[in-house]
Amino acid sequence: MDNEGDQKKIPLNESPFNYAVTYWLKHAMDVPHGVEATSSSKELWTLVKDFFWDRDGAVYMEWLRILDDTSANWHSVYSKSKGSVMRSLRSSEREFQVDTRLEVVASYGLVDIIEWAHPDGTNFDIPRDNGYSPLMAAVASEEEEVTQALLSQNSVCVNRTACHISTTGPCSGGECGSHGSTALMSAVGCYRLGVMKLLLEHPDIEVDLVSHGRTALGVAIHEIRHGREPIKLLLSAGAKLAMYDGNALPIPSVDE
Repeated sequence: MDNEGDQKKIPLNESPFNYAVTYWLKHAMDVPHGVEATSSSKELWTLVKDFFWDRDGAVYMEWLRILDDTSANWHSVYSKSKGSVMRSLRSSEREFQVDTRLEVVASYGLVDIIEWAHPDGTNFDIPRDNGYSPLMAAVASEEEEVTQALLSQNSVCVNRTACHISTTGPCSGGECGSHGSTALMSAVGCYRLGVMKLLLEHPDIEVDLVSHGRTALGVAIHEIRHGREPIKLLLSAGAKLAMYDGNALPIPSVDE
C-alpha cells in the first residue's frame, strides 16, 4: 500500500487464496443459511459448492492443512466440540485417508450443502471404516437442522452402527458418541434431547436395536443421573428392551 499506516500490508503467505481456504467456514457460519438464506448468502454457498466438492478434494485437503484450530476461537461460538472435531478430522485425513468433508458439513450445521449446494447423486451416508457416519457427527454436535436434513435423504440409514468409543461420563470436552454405537444411543447418552426427538420421529428407527450389547433404553438408564427425560421419550416411542454391556437392566419409574 502507498500510505503505510493507513492499511496493513498483507504478507505473501496470506494471499487471497490462503485467506479463502482458511476462513471460508467462518464466513459460511456467519451468513444466513437454510430457510433464512439471503441472495448474498446463496452466492457464497454457490462458491462453497464449487470448491468444497472439488473433484479430487485437493482444495479441501489444503484447507485442513492450513487451518490452525488453536487460533480459531470462533469454534467455541458454535459448540464446545468444534475444536476437537477439527483435530479429529485432520488426524483422520492424514492417518487413514478418510474423506471427512461430510463430517464438516454435519458438525458445523452447513445445511445448505445437504439441501442444494452439492453435486447430483451425492451420497450423504458414507461412513468411516468403523461405521461412524455424517448423521452421527450431526448428532454429536447437536445440529438439529442438519440432522433433520440428513434424515430426509433416502440414502441415510438412521440405524447405522459404529464401533463403540470407550469413554465414560456425560459429554464433555468434545467427546460425544461415546455412549453407544448408533446415532440414537449417542443422542441419548449425551442428553441431546432435540436430535433425539428427531431420530425417534423417523419411520425406520429401531428403538430396541442391540449393538455392542447395548440398547438406547439401556444407555438412558445407565445415564439416569443426568435426567429421566430420555427414558420417558424412549418408552413413549415403544422401547421395551434395556441392555447395557450385555446386561439386562430394570426399567425405573419415570415419575420419580
